[in-house]
Amino acid sequence: MVTRRQVITAGAAVGLTLLAAPYIWRGKSVKKLKLASSIYVGWMPWFYAAESGLMKKVANRHDIEIEFIRADYADTISLFGAGAVDAVTMTNIDAAPALVSAKIKADAILVGSFSNGNDAIMMRPDRDGELAGKTLGLVEYSVSHYLLDRILQQRGIGFDQVNRLNIADSTMIASMTNDSNNIDGVVTWNPIVDELERRNFAVRFADSSEIPREIADLLVVNRKVLDDTPEFGDALLEIWFEVTQKMRQEPAS
Repeated sequence: MVTRRQVITAGAAVGLTLLAAPYIWRGKSVKKLKLASSIYVGWMPWFYAAESGLMKKVANRHDIEIEFIRADYADTISLFGAGAVDAVTMTNIDAAPALVSAKIKADAILVGSFSNGNDAIMMRPDRDGELAGKTLGLVEYSVSHYLLDRILQQRGIGFDQVNRLNIADSTMIASMTNDSNNIDGVVTWNPIVDELERRNFAVRFADSSEIPREIADLLVVNRKVLDDTPEFGDALLEIWFEVTQKMRQEPAS
């Protein structure tokens, strides 16, 4: 697994591409494009933009339509790799292997943030403070898998001393409240981490602040779509900076 990456431009010579389909809207040919994202604190501005109407307003200014798709993290990456969406939020840890394996050319046009503690290993409160011998639920081969391996590496624990169970991010909380399973903890991200702590379902064992700036949160766009419709990239960046400016001006809203 790759340990560090800069802003990613990844892909292979042969790519899966999605040609944005034009349709007639207000008497003009308008391209309809799709952005997929999962629930993660660093990507919530996209959810706000979609729900508030800001995404539609900015897209209209650029004479395009942007459909926002919410799904589990692994599913968003699969959709992008299959060419079913034109842009996706993902971490640098997942970008290169996902894009290369899908043979798709893409560009990261935005580094939204660094994890800095938003990804964490969460343990049941009644477990001892050791990782060795434990079973942890996580989205396998994702940034969570990377975080766990890095913490094991830092603490001198063998990778084979921890059992990994592949579960979806949408089932993390339920997994920690189910006493009939064998899960000792989960590796997940905010806001799931905060919810587990708030409800006393789990305690933080380690987090991404221990590997500073290794996990970056990216916005990745299909390169063919970006070349054909550069206004899509312009609109996405405009949306991001309008939302983050609003957050700075009205932090409590």
